[in-house]
Amino acid sequence: MAAVGIGSPKSRPEQQQNQHGLWWATGSEQKVAGVSEFHPDNHVTLTLSDSLDVDDRRDRVLHGVLGTREVTLTQARRGWRAGRSWSNKRGWTTTTPEEWRASGYFLGVHYDTPSAELFTSLTFTTPQLIEWITPPEVQSRTQYSADDKPESVSITFDVPAETSVDIAGVGRVLVGLPPAFGASSGRGHFRMEITPSWHVTLDRPRTTSDIYTNVVLPLMLWTTFCVGAGDRLTSISLGQPSDEPDDDGWRSVTWFPYGWTQDVHEDQRKPLWGHHVPHRDVVNRLSGLLSAWFELYQDAAGPVIESLLPFLEERARLIGPDFLRDMRAAEGHHRLAYGGQRFPENEWADFAERLAGVAEGREQRSLVKSWVKHGNDPGLDGRLRKLARESSPEVRRIAIANGETLDACAGLRNDYAHGKEIWPDKAMTMGAGSTLVAFMLRSLFLQRIGIAPEHTDRLLMSTGEWQSMQHLDPERKPSWHGDPFA
Repeated sequence: MAAVGIGSPKSRPEQQQNQHGLWWATGSEQKVAGVSEFHPDNHVTLTLSDSLDVDDRRDRVLHGVLGTREVTLTQARRGWRAGRSWSNKRGWTTTTPEEWRASGYFLGVHYDTPSAELFTSLTFTTPQLIEWITPPEVQSRTQYSADDKPESVSITFDVPAETSVDIAGVGRVLVGLPPAFGASSGRGHFRMEITPSWHVTLDRPRTTSDIYTNVVLPLMLWTTFCVGAGDRLTSISLGQPSDEPDDDGWRSVTWFPYGWTQDVHEDQRKPLWGHHVPHRDVVNRLSGLLSAWFELYQDAAGPVIESLLPFLEERARLIGPDFLRDMRAAEGHHRLAYGGQRFPENEWADFAERLAGVAEGREQRSLVKSWVKHGNDPGLDGRLRKLARESSPEVRRIAIANGETLDACAGLRNDYAHGKEIWPDKAMTMGAGSTLVAFMLRSLFLQRIGIAPEHTDRLLMSTGEWQSMQHLDPERKPSWHGDPFA
């Protein structure tokens, strides 16, 4: 039996069991024995045999040694069970365990101030990158002996070259299947494992906060957008120059930041109804798409993240909260992409000056000032119409056919946000408006990164989620008065 697998190990060895070691706070000589447990959602609990003599009022950096391996815990905080010691009349001292919890950690190094460390490269992989990358085509051939018994099996496959792209403000990004791979064999079987990964050579030394926000996060959002399912970090290693004698001028550090590595239970995962951007369809132009994706993220990170949150959270859509978020994402994207004002600036300034002149007292002047600040901006209904007009043809057609729904969304957004009773009669309208806006934004994002409008429609319509758009009757006559594209 032989197999070629595209993937990575399901669990990390440091998460499989409790480990004993010595622990201490930075700047302290006190070392305490303890047991660490690395949890799948990427936090660490530490049970110490004695209390650390440190300040409770702020997060700490803790150092540890597990066997021969150095560990740095970040954002560590003393838990609800603090260690206590007391002596009885016979002179015996009793100590209760102390618990700590840390939200992130580095393996293989001790850092006094991890947030200030600078790195020049990183490599990481994610479950949805593995899901997205097209596996190589595998061919096998069995050689038989003279008596028709199998003697050997040969396996051949081509590993496509990694895609390389230089991204302004980031560095050089490599993605794909690496030329090196792992292999294992046993009685009656042979297995090779190839794990897709991102490798980034940064344009300048960066802190972990900068790396996570401006490099790792947009790349994971890319795979989330392509696959239609939330992504998580499997592992990430950082590279930095080192003057330590054993490092030969270079050090690679394993890093586990908090948040994105939380595993979603298999029963709670949303089904994959088809990729929004299949790898096989775009692999030949991936460098241009990735560059455009980073430009989109740098220009409109807020709307991009908000529009993808249902995928990131791996859950079904919630009408109320998702309606508010979709409307906010649409408004934010329109503001950043198109701007626009109702009246010319000089006209609006004259009007605002006259309005301020009739205001009496501080409260009225404050109210006028607040209203004037955004009063010249388009309303949400106008913004939605503009986004609908800019969407791909099929999305645009359905949005126009449901113009009354989009027009109602502006008022419903204000009513719902201010706690007015709108349930249950308006729930269907909110759900329909949320669906329309979600597909409008996906259409606009696909076109923004360079996908042609007709191809954008084909990508969106090939997913099972398009069924929710089909439930909105596309044959109704447009409800917007006049030419909607004027």
